[in-house]
Amino acid sequence: MFSNDFGELFDDAIGLMIRIMQGTACETVLDAWTVRSIVVRFLVACFSSIETACVRDACMPLVGVSLWHHVTPIVRDRSMEGVAQLRKFWKHESKKWTVSAKVGEAEAVRRTRDRDFVPSLVRDLLRCVREGEHDVFVAGVLELLIDLGSQLATRRYVNLLLDDWKVAELCARASYGELAQRLRNVVRFQVRDVTGQTLTASEASDRNYQRLVDLQLVAFEKLPDELDALIVAGAGRLGIPHELNGLLKVLSFEQLLEFAQAVGVRTQDADGSVYDEEQLRQLFCMHFEARTSVEDRARG
Repeated sequence: MFSNDFGELFDDAIGLMIRIMQGTACETVLDAWTVRSIVVRFLVACFSSIETACVRDACMPLVGVSLWHHVTPIVRDRSMEGVAQLRKFWKHESKKWTVSAKVGEAEAVRRTRDRDFVPSLVRDLLRCVREGEHDVFVAGVLELLIDLGSQLATRRYVNLLLDDWKVAELCARASYGELAQRLRNVVRFQVRDVTGQTLTASEASDRNYQRLVDLQLVAFEKLPDELDALIVAGAGRLGIPHELNGLLKVLSFEQLLEFAQAVGVRTQDADGSVYDEEQLRQLFCMHFEARTSVEDRARG
């Protein structure tokens, strides 16, 4: 039975979802995917009400820095460059998982839940998208992720995971274009990671430019002969997906895999399967697509 206390109610709902994900839940009148969809709707309502103290206390551990255990290390490290506060948070989080960090069984279970719940939910989402199944569940999770990415209190750590896993891009390849585009706009929103302050058009342009220069530097280091045209191309050209794709066509699949890993583009899906060449090229180019500043977006 669900408790009347909200914190316990929340834990019960999360625990039920985890048992369903693990295939250990008891049979119910409703099928498992209907129950998943109901829990997701509950989470949407919860994260829409995090200004309420008891709701915030229950929800926020699921969207903390522990999510970054699931982010590609090179992407995680680059996100902390020049941001001492984030590096401090991550260092503190990492210490929790060292051998010397002895905690009780209940605390260990809770930490694991907080670290793994949202990534597990996203894995289920991507499996459903790949198989074309359970549209109600998919739409609910996308709505939840849009809400998480839109709020200053929840976006800081969630959005790096979503960007690294290319959740919006993979969903856009299926039949979830509108929701996927909303999610992509949220994830690519140009703000400072710590303060949430929006970047000016000039600051956003500088950030885009630096990402593309870094791309060229890695190309020069790893594949200077094959990518000579990319190395000397203008940054504006590299930020256009079809232009960048044209420059990458000289690479074999094995070279593309090596280059993607070097620049921090994931080469495997959330289940560990390597992307095929077409999909990897598309995700690579979308990763480096120029991001529009808030000012430029407002101007239309």
